[in-house]
Amino acid sequence: MQNQGELRLGFSNEIKTDDELPAVGDLAFRSLEPSYALMRQRVICSVVALFALMAVLAVLFQRQLPLALWGPVSVAFSVLTMAGLLMAVYRRLADPRKAYALRDHDLSFRSGVWFVSVVTQPIARIQHVELTQGPLERRYDLANVLAFSAGGQQHTFAIPGLKRSEAERLRQFILQHRDARDDES
Repeated sequence: MQNQGELRLGFSNEIKTDDELPAVGDLAFRSLEPSYALMRQRVICSVVALFALMAVLAVLFQRQLPLALWGPVSVAFSVLTMAGLLMAVYRRLADPRKAYALRDHDLSFRSGVWFVSVVTQPIARIQHVELTQGPLERRYDLANVLAFSAGGQQHTFAIPGLKRSEAERLRQFILQHRDARDDES
């Protein structure tokens, strides 16, 4: 007996068992460009160095500050320096773990250190794709792929840290496959 979906629309919508479901581990993830992690480490280290310098200057020139500000200023810059160092350690662990997977019908992005997240966007739902580059990304020849799905003004999916040429090929693949799906409809 055909189910109701087959009768009306000509497609099947069968119930899947747990054994039939694809495993996320089966995805062939591609790592981001190593220079992406390097670029982000350099930015964080520069910010930490700036905060550390400000903390040292606050201690050296504390006599020029009102007495009530000595402690709070020194503590603030010290706390900012420690927060920056923790962020640098986290980025050192997190950035190399970021990866993406491309299949005929969807695009997935994995991120996280302790709590791993995998986000998947069906290619058929992507309305348009943009490549973005900031000044540092241009220096490292990197680009970000932003995918916009139906009904949204902001990107719903982003893959950072790709070589510009790879990002352009990925964008072209998505557009061609999305257009092919439109032609089939």
